[in-house]
Amino acid sequence: MYEFNETDLRISVLQLQKFLNEYPNVQFDALRYLTGECNYGGRVTDDWDRRCLITCLNKFYSKSVIKKKNFNFDKSGIYHCPDLKEYDQFLERIQGLPLVTKPSIFGLHENADLIKERQETEILLDSVLKTQGSITSGEEGKSSEELVLAFATDILSKLPINFDIVLALEKYPTSYNQSMNTVLVQEMGRFNKLLDVIKFSLTNIQRAVKGLILMSNELEEVYHSILINKIPFIWANSSYPSLKPLGSYIKDLLQRLSFFTEMVHPWYSKFILDFWVLFYTSVFDRSSTKFCKKIQNTYRLIDF
Repeated sequence: MYEFNETDLRISVLQLQKFLNEYPNVQFDALRYLTGECNYGGRVTDDWDRRCLITCLNKFYSKSVIKKKNFNFDKSGIYHCPDLKEYDQFLERIQGLPLVTKPSIFGLHENADLIKERQETEILLDSVLKTQGSITSGEEGKSSEELVLAFATDILSKLPINFDIVLALEKYPTSYNQSMNTVLVQEMGRFNKLLDVIKFSLTNIQRAVKGLILMSNELEEVYHSILINKIPFIWANSSYPSLKPLGSYIKDLLQRLSFFTEMVHPWYSKFILDFWVLFYTSVFDRSSTKFCKKIQNTYRLIDF
């Protein structure tokens, strides 16, 4: 999130006034560059964000604004360039604009407002939870370090060893006639990656709490996430989508791992693949669709 402020607005307005008063024609290119690349764009670090900023700015620094009467900046009709001449009329028009800017003015759907408000609410609640986590740990008579250590030890003891992909390929070899074999082996590879991330972070958390290694920013995020019962960011990046709290997420993960463990067991002969245990159900859907085409049947009549 970029910290645009009133100074950016004031310097842009002063430059606009200067160009309008001192040149016979409006210097749109110069205005776009100064406002988009220098005043506001100087704070933007991402190239795509800067491109978005310039695109929004082009709607306002445009010849259509001065050529078309009552030019509308969005479809709502609320934001338009009024055909007025007196200062008081302009001031009254500006004061009549909504206090909260609608996303349509930036070319966004109205739901963008809901997404923004949800993100702001999540940030607020995360801050509250971090405070609550510290207080709760003190009330239980255990320090936060002891709670995190106990959690890490407990989870590491419950996590299974990584899947043997070679053994899985021997039992479920890649075959054109059996696309589900490929799905199964790929899913095991994804779970192996997730297990590596979880085990590595929890092991390092234990060592950091004991003072054996330094607590990095990444480990600190894992530490605080454990305290507030939230899935750590580095886990979520390597994980299947989940909105569960940390405790429920671990329980769900162990159920998924148990399923795949049984699938590769020598005595397990059936191939029953529950789609809910997968990282990406879209892969399962594509394989199912391919199977339906092979047997020339509709998807809704297939039973797994």
